[in-house]
Amino acid sequence: KRPAPQPPEVERKEVLDEKMTLIEARRELHQLRRDQKKLEERGPELEEQCRSMLDEKGENEDGDEELMSEWFWLVNEKNRLIRREGELVYIVGDLELIEKHNQVEAKVRAMMSVPDNKKTPRDRREEDRLIKELVELVEKRNALLEQLEEERVRELEEDRKAEAALAGKGYKKADGAKTKSNWFSK
Repeated sequence: KRPAPQPPEVERKEVLDEKMTLIEARRELHQLRRDQKKLEERGPELEEQCRSMLDEKGENEDGDEELMSEWFWLVNEKNRLIRREGELVYIVGDLELIEKHNQVEAKVRAMMSVPDNKKTPRDRREEDRLIKELVELVEKRNALLEQLEEERVRELEEDRKAEAALAGKGYKKADGAKTKSNWFSK
């Protein structure tokens, strides 16, 4: 029997537009959580300003549009961060599964390189266990990717509903909006 060939690295299906390492994903997740905390600190203050403005006047006037735009931007930004956090959690899980898969596969290849007549019953049981573990890892990864896709579809539907609700109140997403001052316009 010839030795087993070198193990190929499991290629990652493109889950998102970019490839990242586990360290990069964890670093971005940490930064994202700090950004969320900042938004959560600003949110109640801005909400109180909006409520007091509406209580005083009874309705939103043109001069208050900047405050409302900032509120809509804040809510939208918080939602974006929460969604990215969810994606990163999936990415980290995916990368961890890939790493584990590569480790187990390397062990299986090493065991398969030993001729059958030199394997003990214990070696055969361990080889079978590792092969089963490989199958389980592949199944877990497929389930993870399916969950990610389901989450994306759900988020797109939420976006559509939110835009429709805002449009019903006279707001619409401004074209090319990226700053808080023009995220939504009336």
